[in-house]
Amino acid sequence: MINMLAITEATSIAIHLCVRLTQTGDVFYSTRKVAEEFDMSVHHLAKVVQKLVKAGILESSRGGQGGVRLIKSQEELSVADLNAAVVELEKGGCLLSQKVCTGCKCAFGKWIHAENSKIQEMLQKTTIKEIADSLNANP
Repeated sequence: MINMLAITEATSIAIHLCVRLTQTGDVFYSTRKVAEEFDMSVHHLAKVVQKLVKAGILESSRGGQGGVRLIKSQEELSVADLNAAVVELEKGGCLLSQKVCTGCKCAFGKWIHAENSKIQEMLQKTTIKEIADSLNANP
């Protein structure tokens, strides 16, 4: 089966980073350590961090004790917030080029728009705290 729903690597990095930061309290945590823990590119992580700092989600500090920390409440920070901070969202509802189809008239485009609306609502409701708590829950 084809996986039609996928999140970008940048959004995945943002989620992993912020979930990890829920475990560190109010101290700055090394981005290099995060990259090693999750086996991700330090450079790609740095780009994501820049966007999250600009969005007011993280605070960064340089130096030996530097790193990043959450400044937005994990109870209020949603997956949709992270996605919006790191990914430039495209408008449209069709798999075809905008030159071919704007996605507003055909049945397939309307269906994609409806499903995207449901997904966006779910991402807005899902907080980083919920994800972190689910990972720490006993089976």
